[in-house]
Amino acid sequence: MGAVLAARRSFGRRVPDTLEVTERTVHTDWCGVLAAELPLPEPLGAVLLVHH
Repeated sequence: MGAVLAARRSFGRRVPDTLEVTERTVHTDWCGVLAAELPLPEPLGAVLLVHH
């Protein structure tokens, strides 16, 4: 199983986390989260996207 966070622009800062918070999640390959900054032109500016 896989997942994708995609955009037509390049992402800025990216922060992944495996969410290994319990014994159950340690053994779950698809458990995780990614937060990524997407810089957009004004008036929007930077947008934070999160995929879990």
